[in-house]
Amino acid sequence: MARIDLYSRKNFPWIVIVAFVVAIALVFLFEDPLAQLRGFFVDQNFLWSSIVYTFLLAISVIVSPLTIAPAVPFIAKILSPQVTFFLTIIGWFVGSVGAFLAIRFFGERKLGYIFPVKILKENRQNFPKDGNFFTLLQIRLFSAIDRFSYFLGSRSTVSFSTFALVSLAGSLPTAFIFSYSADAIASGDKVLLFGLFFAVLMIFIAYVLQKGWRILESSAHVITKKGSFRAGEIFAVAALVLFFEKRSKKYRIERKESLEKDILKIEKKDNGIADSYLIDKDAPYDEVRNMFGGLREPGVRGNNIPYGVFGLVWKKFGTSIAESDHAAIRCEQEVVWGIDAEEAGITELPEGTTYIEQWTISEVIEKNYYPGVGLSKQEELDRYNEAINFAKDFLERVIDTHKQTKELEDNSQKSS
Repeated sequence: MARIDLYSRKNFPWIVIVAFVVAIALVFLFEDPLAQLRGFFVDQNFLWSSIVYTFLLAISVIVSPLTIAPAVPFIAKILSPQVTFFLTIIGWFVGSVGAFLAIRFFGERKLGYIFPVKILKENRQNFPKDGNFFTLLQIRLFSAIDRFSYFLGSRSTVSFSTFALVSLAGSLPTAFIFSYSADAIASGDKVLLFGLFFAVLMIFIAYVLQKGWRILESSAHVITKKGSFRAGEIFAVAALVLFFEKRSKKYRIERKESLEKDILKIEKKDNGIADSYLIDKDAPYDEVRNMFGGLREPGVRGNNIPYGVFGLVWKKFGTSIAESDHAAIRCEQEVVWGIDAEEAGITELPEGTTYIEQWTISEVIEKNYYPGVGLSKQEELDRYNEAINFAKDFLERVIDTHKQTKELEDNSQKSS
């Protein structure tokens, strides 16, 4: 079975074409198509029509690119706006709960067959890992319900009860717009038109409150060399991504064949180029200008392990990323030192023991994500993004583990 994310764009035009053909057929077959449809769906089969409509709405949330949202105003003309509004709320709520539970229990890899998981990975900075009710409600008001449900199910620590309440409340304005828009415009009802305006205004205000000044904020540019899947550069980029996401800052990862022009451009500026971060072991090192490379002697630690690109990024941003001195130090000792040592070609074998060859982190990344030959540019980019997400998730788990351990130790000391 082909993964949906590879074909969703190709399938979407067929949805429009089929809807257009059905509409034309109804006009030619019936003198008053709307009356005929009301007679069949409302007068004769109201219960089954309601059940099928609600079921299709729920499925359209769980399975992408299936969608019947554009048809909701037309359905409202058949079933009535009031009934459609009520059923739409139920359908979207059931679908959102289904998506939330599905990815929480089955994981991202299996859900790739029914939802383009890469969309979630590319937009993680737009969703909080956790959050209070009002923050989540603001995001839900202007976010697609399928992405919102899948993301919170896969990445956040939000409880099911909070998610369910946010999902239900956040669907009301959109459901009202879809269900009553056609009837309000056709009838010119001022009360309904004011309600539509108010619903749209709520969504707009929620968007502005959530984005705030970031609407006008420029993206940070992480610049790195194309083709590199070494652990040092992968983890350095992942660390910067974590740094930006914790601050809800927009960012772009730019992979280039050559970095010479970017290096010259950054060096010409007194303090570099604003929001520009260059990662390459063969580039100069300049912490002020955010150039993290191995040239110009970045220095050696007290344990004789030279700084690599990952270590240089962690040196400047590690404490801010971990949000804990203890977790930052432990993460450096357990993860950063080893990756920097590997980058410097340092290996040390214990004396008197049999050496068993094991993969380094770089080899794990390369063997798991390196595209090899024969893949398209998009597939190669997808593999690179997967490697970044792997490194970022790995770092988050290490940081969280040591933060929790430190909290337990502190609580134990207080109690004793």
